[in-house]
Amino acid sequence: MKILSICGKIAMCLFSFCFSGVIWVHGQTNKEYYELFLKEFQQKDTSAVSNTISKWETAFPESAELVIARANVFLSKSAQEVIRTTVEPPKFDDGRCLVLKDSLGNVSGYMYSEFVFNEDYFQKWVTTLQNGIKKYPERIDLRSGLIYSYFQNSKFEQACAELLSLVHHSKEIDNKWYGLFDEPYDKATLYDCLQDYFTYFIDGRSDISYVKKYVDALIEVFKDNPVFYSDKAYVYMMEEDFDSAIKEYELAYTLDPSDMLIVMNLGYLYEQKGDKKKAIEYYKKVIDSPAEQYLKDMAQEGLNALK
Repeated sequence: MKILSICGKIAMCLFSFCFSGVIWVHGQTNKEYYELFLKEFQQKDTSAVSNTISKWETAFPESAELVIARANVFLSKSAQEVIRTTVEPPKFDDGRCLVLKDSLGNVSGYMYSEFVFNEDYFQKWVTTLQNGIKKYPERIDLRSGLIYSYFQNSKFEQACAELLSLVHHSKEIDNKWYGLFDEPYDKATLYDCLQDYFTYFIDGRSDISYVKKYVDALIEVFKDNPVFYSDKAYVYMMEEDFDSAIKEYELAYTLDPSDMLIVMNLGYLYEQKGDKKKAIEYYKKVIDSPAEQYLKDMAQEGLNALK
């Protein structure tokens, strides 16, 4: 188990290296307590972790990093890694999934690890972070850790509710978020993380109603971001509502006419609707642009099919 920061998420993963010895620091700063906790936590030295947290609570009782430490202790007790062998690919593929093949080379299954959670300890993790969020509402790492764990535990309703809270609070604070040690969190990274969550809904095969609520909130708050209109269009494509998908992609295209993935999708949708003229128009835009070669190849393939 370790604390993993990816776009501010607090998550679990295999920890492949270790530290030797214990570093004793006198008169620690908040950051030094955090680093000491992290080393002991990674060593799975529960006695040392408990002792460090106790001292930390006395020295820096108002530390948001202390909240992270407490929460991860509960999460480490909650999560157990298990090996799965299934005929369907994993919901969340971290790149370590083994694809199984039969004697003819055909895919026969998948082997991968995932975490299962003890509900009592998981709820203690949740409560600790929720209390931390109330106390430090602008600390996005606390919110992201909670959201990520909901996705890992397939609690999509809770993930959606927490995401809606995050998005609307972002509007209230003009996107001025903070991460570990109160470092400012830039808007580009925020957008990347919000997009990651959309992907988690899709990859996790969540109920589509949660995805719609999330995307609608994103567009309401971030009206100038073409990616979120594209997300909404993608949801409509999943439902084969091509007219609505085209409307959203056209809005995205208005905001960013240089995004050739948007243009490519418009060509595809018009092709599906049987509007050959519009499909050719958009495919040619992709071919004539400095787009990546794979997009040009797809556009050319679409164009050839319409001749």
